[in-house]
Amino acid sequence: MLSTLKQLISLVTFCRKVGIAYRVYAFSDNWGRCPDIDNNDPDKIWIHGDFSFLTLLTSDSNNSQHDIQCRNLFRICAKFRGSGVNDTWYHFPRKMNLGGTPLNETILGMFQLAPQFRKESKCEKVHVINLTDGEACPLYCTRKVTYNNGEEHVLRRPLDYNCFLRDRKTGKNYRFTHNVWDQTSIYVENFRDRFPEYEMISIRLISSRDWSRYRSAHIPMSKNEEADREWKKFKSYINLYTTYTASYILKFESLDSESEFEVSEDATKTQIRNAFKKSLSGKKANKKILSSFIEHIA
Repeated sequence: MLSTLKQLISLVTFCRKVGIAYRVYAFSDNWGRCPDIDNNDPDKIWIHGDFSFLTLLTSDSNNSQHDIQCRNLFRICAKFRGSGVNDTWYHFPRKMNLGGTPLNETILGMFQLAPQFRKESKCEKVHVINLTDGEACPLYCTRKVTYNNGEEHVLRRPLDYNCFLRDRKTGKNYRFTHNVWDQTSIYVENFRDRFPEYEMISIRLISSRDWSRYRSAHIPMSKNEEADREWKKFKSYINLYTTYTASYILKFESLDSESEFEVSEDATKTQIRNAFKKSLSGKKANKKILSSFIEHIA
């Protein structure tokens, strides 16, 4: 988490310096019950009541607020690692304990949050970037059943090949499969069909030992040798075989090297952009990814 946060703060710092609006959310199934979710309605996807969005950072904050927020996040992530900062130990809210990976719920939430952000920020171009270190927890659907005594109940059931997702606005249907890990691809495809003007980018952090499992699940077998060579050389991989606009796989062990991103107060946008690129391009893992990433957000 600490290595990931360093990358996040670097991206956010760049956005602040060049005036790009942003909003950073954490997704959690450990924060507490969400009273606005109604799971008693049949024929809908079932979302666990503990799912929550937490707004961590936003371009609406002033510099002083931003510094305090980043400092607190750094302390929390250092605590996740099981250590203090400069020999100082910190506590964090129990609700921020790590739990599951409600990525699917997050993607569905973006159907409302992304257009809302675009309207509030008046941005012409919007990018939704998912940063995660694991596969999403599968979702379920609900159905109403009537027991012999006449009582009606709403039960949840797995989303399998007998289930379809129908978007009533676009009229498109998406069929689920036996593989619960395919759900994420369906939700991403649905989002991009509904909002073709938005980019949805995935940044997936994995360890060396998890690479083989990820490759088997998400990369065609005919491309395995090529993917292995690229992963070994760059400690990263650009997966072209997903429904995301772009999907970047990064070896998280290679993220934890320090890099400076400092510019003078009167620096131009071009100088800031060049300094940012220089700070990210010092590692093999970033060299390959950076050019592709800039292609999409430029």
